Amino acid sequence: MCLLINILAISGSLRAASQNTMLLRAAKRLAPTEIHVDLYRGLGALPLFNPDVLALGPPAPIAELRSRIISSHAVLIASPE
Repeated sequence: MCLLINILAISGSLRAASQNTMLLRAAKRLAPTEIHVDLYRGLGALPLFNPDVLALGPPAPIAELRSRIISSHAVLIASPE
């Protein structure tokens, strides 16, 4: 029995030709079959923090990211310098 490991990969850059994103894509491509690298592409949709909005519940992009983090075994963040 092979355990599938889920890794959520988040690039801290929104730039189309981001080297951070390229590295995460390479990690996905080179990962062994028992490791699933899930590239998160919703960074640009995340709203700025506003505690008044949170009182109504988290906005949809936050709820979706939270769900993906919870369902992952690890989070890999590639952050610009």
